[in-house]
Amino acid sequence: MKVALPLVLAAAAAVSATSIEYRTTSNGGDPLAKCPGYKASNVKTGKSSLTADLKLAGKACNAYGTDLESLTLEVEYQSDDRIHVKIADAANSVYQVPESVFPRPKAEANVKSSKSNIQFKYKSNPFSFSIVRTKTGEVLFDSSAASIVFESQYLRLRTKLPNNPNLYGLGEHSDSFRLNTTAYVRTLWSQDSYGIPAGANLYGNHPVYYDHRTSGSHGVFFLNSNGMDIKIDNTNGKNQYLEYNSLGGVLDFYFVAGPTPVAVAQQYAEVVGLPAMMPYWGLGYHNCRYGYQDAFDVAEVIHNYSVAAIPLETMWTDIDYMDRRRVFSLDPERFPLSQMQAINDYLHAHDQKQIVMVDPAVAYQDYPPYHSGVADDIFLKRDNGSEWLGVVWPGVSVFPDWFHTGVQDWWNSEFASFFSATDGVNIDGLWIDMNEPSNFPCNFPCDDPFAAAVGYPPEAPAVRSPPRALPGFPCDFQPAGTPCTVSKERRAIEAPVVAQNKVVERQAAGQQLGLPGRDLLYPKYAIHNKAAFTTEDNAAGGGISNHTVNTDVIHQNGLAMYDTHNLYGTTPSPALAPRLENGSVTTSARGLATASP
Repeated sequence: MKVALPLVLAAAAAVSATSIEYRTTSNGGDPLAKCPGYKASNVKTGKSSLTADLKLAGKACNAYGTDLESLTLEVEYQSDDRIHVKIADAANSVYQVPESVFPRPKAEANVKSSKSNIQFKYKSNPFSFSIVRTKTGEVLFDSSAASIVFESQYLRLRTKLPNNPNLYGLGEHSDSFRLNTTAYVRTLWSQDSYGIPAGANLYGNHPVYYDHRTSGSHGVFFLNSNGMDIKIDNTNGKNQYLEYNSLGGVLDFYFVAGPTPVAVAQQYAEVVGLPAMMPYWGLGYHNCRYGYQDAFDVAEVIHNYSVAAIPLETMWTDIDYMDRRRVFSLDPERFPLSQMQAINDYLHAHDQKQIVMVDPAVAYQDYPPYHSGVADDIFLKRDNGSEWLGVVWPGVSVFPDWFHTGVQDWWNSEFASFFSATDGVNIDGLWIDMNEPSNFPCNFPCDDPFAAAVGYPPEAPAVRSPPRALPGFPCDFQPAGTPCTVSKERRAIEAPVVAQNKVVERQAAGQQLGLPGRDLLYPKYAIHNKAAFTTEDNAAGGGISNHTVNTDVIHQNGLAMYDTHNLYGTTPSPALAPRLENGSVTTSARGLATASP
């Protein structure tokens, strides 16, 4: 509604102002004001590249970490419309987004900077760079707006902008489509944000913006998965800017030239990759909700669509179908296997589809998916080798380590067993939820998850008999005495129970795993994480670890959750991709997967 728009903008501005003020010191000064920036030397140019060494240009300011003395600059013209600019530490130790998660785009053959539609320009001391449109000389990006800060736990880069710019992107957010340009902050830190609040970080993170000007459009993508504030503001109505404030990683940018909005979108897709092709049925009318009492409830909804002559392409089922909210399980009384299979058979017989929810967290209970994960040692762990415990819908839970070498085999095995087309739940698509990852009832430090888990899982609804006749469904769904067809007999889902294995030693550290000695729980720069700035959620001052896995947890490959948190919702995708591209979860037709973040 139109009346709601000013309220949304006002809320966003109020939250943003708090975040901007948070960075000032007790005497009102900016701790970054004396940061010296860097100076460039040893500059080398090629027909499509430029490299340089960057050295700290003065006394370190150490505002939110330790200033790094030596950096490297790499510039590559990757096509006539794309330039890649990366500033990283000379030792190559600072964390960078793994290639396995984000494969880097390759440069086209025979690219020459002289033919590019955009140009890289720089100044040596203090070092700054700009991106300029070749034909007009218009400056699209200019880092001279403030000194570059590159510290062990903080990065700052600011670009000049035209006054009152037309900026779009920096999702996920519920603020205005065209981004506010005064005292506005977009915080990128995956957060289970039910209710979709305005002016807050939400489920997903997309550090890309499109800048639309009367002279043309261009795009800027910041390849960095650390928590960050992206601030858009001006100084006394002048000097408009956009400023990146990241908790780590490197300054890794892709600039695309446009010049039309469609061209920007196409060029951006060449950087991040094309989305998977949607199955045709994915574009139809879908029904989804939380709170179905049992399989009879689901079947009746499907039946009523037909009675009302409303087209239904796909029926979605939330966690209601699970046994005590445990992933890879069925409630034997309310959603028994025979009835779930009968629902899918009915849908498929009517050229309709079924999607169910799957959560990554696994109940810390005596049941097969937990035991198989322990046997494969694929859950996130504490320093002492025990599993890191949080609380989600089933109660105390463990979380898959998506950077573990064996996690994909475990994930695929559980899917193959539970969603077997012959003796499992024969579905067509998946809804991956709670993969921020969410740890919602157990606030940081979550030292007693069992106390926090009281009341989880919630009490199940009453078991009932079929309430009314549903034509077309088998006898399991019909009241006594109703003419019907007996359901097909199939084998139940089974899995072996295994003993808990011994603690497995973690892999040795390697390059780009993050600098040692960082405070992975309490970085000095505080991003405006919604769960950290809400009093009732932040009683223990948990900051970035509130409502999620603690950020000092280390993956099997040595990476820290501090750096990879924003990738957790992405990393299950490679394990699902082959099954969905070559067929759905259980059939030969193209499948569909969707995720909350």
